[in-house]
Amino acid sequence: MRSCTNVKPPVYPDNRILTELRYVVSEHILSLSDFKADASQLLKRMREDDSTPLVLTQNGRASAVVQTYEDYQQLQKSLAMMKLIALGEADIANGKVTPQDKVFTKARARLVARLKSHD
Repeated sequence: MRSCTNVKPPVYPDNRILTELRYVVSEHILSLSDFKADASQLLKRMREDDSTPLVLTQNGRASAVVQTYEDYQQLQKSLAMMKLIALGEADIANGKVTPQDKVFTKARARLVARLKSHD
């Protein structure tokens, strides 16, 4: 497996290198033909030793990414959280906010009503 270690991510004006860019640099790159020839062993190694995603190439160009199911699930959870944060930031920007005391007062009232309905 070839590692893409000679690619340097850009440095941003605030001198931070984004985590995602470091993640991309650490990926392993493999042709689809090589992957097909040894898929079982590569997947086993990925699960047991190194969960670094494999970038599969066709005709020298990246065409797919193979990663463990656990890593995929974690990525989906992270993306969902980022979407929720973006939605929250948009609500704040649009003035769609409710003071915390009102939120908790309303939640307590709902809880009390729910508890009374179960008595």
